[in-house]
Amino acid sequence: MLFRSKADIPGVDKKDIEISVDGGQVAISAETKRSSEKKENEHTLVSERYVGRIYRAFNLPTEVDSDKADAHYEGGVLTLTLPKKANGSSHRITVS
Repeated sequence: MLFRSKADIPGVDKKDIEISVDGGQVAISAETKRSSEKKENEHTLVSERYVGRIYRAFNLPTEVDSDKADAHYEGGVLTLTLPKKANGSSHRITVS
C-alpha cells in the first residue's frame, strides 16, 4: 500500500525543503526568501526582503517505510510517495 501526498509550495528552491518521517508522522518544512528592489537612475528607492518558514505535519494510519519513501518537486508542487511499512516481525516457526 502506498500513500501519496501533494503540497503546493510555490517559489521555494528544492534545497530549502525538509521532509522528515517518524513512524506514521510526516513533517514538511520549507524556507521562503523573496526580495524586490525599485531603482530610479541607479539610486535605490525601495528595497524589500522577506524570509519566512512554512511547516505542515500530518499523521498517517500506519507506519511508513522511510527507506523507500520518495519526494519529487516540480513546478512548485511537492509530491510524496510513502510506502506502508511491511510487517517484518512475523516469521514461520517449525514444530519439532
